[in-house]
Formats: sequence, structure tokens, C-alpha cells
Amino acid sequence: MTKGPRGATTTHPSIHHGGLSPWHRLGLRWNPFGEPPPEDLASLVLVSSGEAADDWLRQPGRAQQYLGDAGRGKTARLRRLAAIYPQAPYLYLAEDRPPPPLPDPAAATGPVALVLDEAQRLVPRRRRQLFARVARHRRSLVLASHADLSDEIAAAGLECRTTVIAGLTAAQLSAILERRMAWARLTDDAAPARQAPAGAARLISEFGDDVRAILDHLYEVYQDLALNGSRPHGEK
Repeated sequence: MTKGPRGATTTHPSIHHGGLSPWHRLGLRWNPFGEPPPEDLASLVLVSSGEAADDWLRQPGRAQQYLGDAGRGKTARLRRLAAIYPQAPYLYLAEDRPPPPLPDPAAATGPVALVLDEAQRLVPRRRRQLFARVARHRRSLVLASHADLSDEIAAAGLECRTTVIAGLTAAQLSAILERRMAWARLTDDAAPARQAPAGAARLISEFGDDVRAILDHLYEVYQDLALNGSRPHGEK
């Protein structure tokens, strides 16, 4: 059973208190805005054609860096690339724990040696060593950071491409939400509850471009809708 934000379950059994699951009554399998498993996340991330690094990373000696504030989609993009390059380990550097051992780029079996989240938390000496080993063994690297590490990456001999994730249009948010609804839809012809047409613009006015905050908000909206039959004004 997949866990959603704050540990609540995103899936429910098909029988709930002797009847249909509350999600089934909405034409859904689970809360569309819960945390998807890694194997599903790749299809839910919205990236522009100019941003996609899929083929670019297949060449040796390259690094794709994602920069942006928290909640803008850096981790989602990393998870997407980790699904495309399954031989590359995904490593998250927690703020309150020492970093785990780093994988050896020499042992990488695919073009991407590592997908590194929160790379700025690695001390500079270890970062420089990692970047140099990736370059030396002719592998590529994907990372997300809150600090621009392009100078360190280039100094190690890697060709760095940086994508800054900022800004969100109503059209982009609508596309993200539609992918979420399609992912949770019970059947292809089901008609689950949806956002009102003006909902995306209203959400951006409230949360800005913080996609994570928007998804967390909608998670709670749909929990109430499924379990209690209630919804905030304007949600449809």
C-alpha cells in the first residue's frame, strides 16, 4: 500500500465498511495527489522538450544540474531520470544525517553513474572527488541542488547543463493535475472528480509556483471529498 504525504494511505481496499471504496465512488483508485511509487513518477512529471535530458546524458562526461527552491519539482525530475536510467542509483542526502557511502562511478553499468539529490549537502571536497571520478571513468551525472555547483562540475572536466526550475503557468499546472487524475482513474472511461477550469489559476495565486504545496493541498481536499463527502468552495 503506497503512502502519501504525512503518512496517510493513498490506496484503499475495494470494500470499505461493507461497501464500495470511497475512491471508487469518485471513479478513482486512490488519492490522485498522494506520493506515487518511483515506477509511476516518470510518467507524471511534466518537462518541456528543451528541458529533457534523456538522450543528452547518454554521452560520457556530462552532468545535468537542477536548481530551484523547495517544492518546485527537482526531486520529481531526478526520479524521472532515475526511472529512465535504472542502473543509476538514486541517492538522497538528508539534512540531519551523515551522507551515506557514495557509489563508485567505476562500477557503473550504464551511462549515468549517479542521481544525487540535495548535492549541496555534500562537503566540497567530497563533491569535487565525486565529479572528478565521474569524469575520469567517462560517465554522466544527474544532480539537484539549492546552490549552483556548475563551476565545480566544469572544473572536474564534465560538461554541465543547468536547468533552473521556477515559475508555473496555469496551463502547466493543469497538465500536471490532469496527469495525476489519469494516473488515479479507476478505468479509462471513468469520469473522476476534477478541478474547476479556473482552479489552476486560483491555486497559483495562493501557492505561487510551489508545486509540492499545491499537491499537498489537493491531497487533503480529495481526502475530505472521498472520506467525508465534503469539498472546499470552488473545488469540483
